[in-house]
Amino acid sequence: KATVSVLNCSRCTWPTMPLRPPLVLSVCGRFVCVEPPHPTHHATAHFSRAVVTKDGVVSVSGTGAGHCGDAACSPRRGGAADETRWALENVAHVLEYCRTDWRGVFKVTMLISDKTFYNDCNAAYVDFLQKSNVAHLPMRTCALWGVPTDMKVGFACEAYLSDESAAALFERARAASA
Repeated sequence: KATVSVLNCSRCTWPTMPLRPPLVLSVCGRFVCVEPPHPTHHATAHFSRAVVTKDGVVSVSGTGAGHCGDAACSPRRGGAADETRWALENVAHVLEYCRTDWRGVFKVTMLISDKTFYNDCNAAYVDFLQKSNVAHLPMRTCALWGVPTDMKVGFACEAYLSDESAAALFERARAASA
């Protein structure tokens, strides 16, 4: 069985959180909870970074610019465009761990903490997708973020996996929990 350990970041005073295994098969066997190792995101006790369903839909949780952006491991802070790019890069990492990328994304939720950031975030979002060779713009919803945070922007998304990628991810989760 996969065990839960504790994460203590050696570079910061971020609160100790349980570090879950990267892939956990749900009790019902219909989805896998994903917590990919990542240098700018600490494990969270409150949600999974992503969930992958048996039919190959990946749902990525709201993801911001992250932590450990410097030697002191302080939260990454910048302008709205910078934080947009960093957040999208972090989402890309989760998508890659789930065996897909931005080209498989069909739905995006942009979460902004202040509506004055909207234009800068939009421009950075479109620029990021173009640089990621995404030929389509996914459908997108924008919402004001009510989470108590200093981050300017975060993103959640849904993407499709190929049947082969979904089967491989479920097999990895089964093997990890055996």
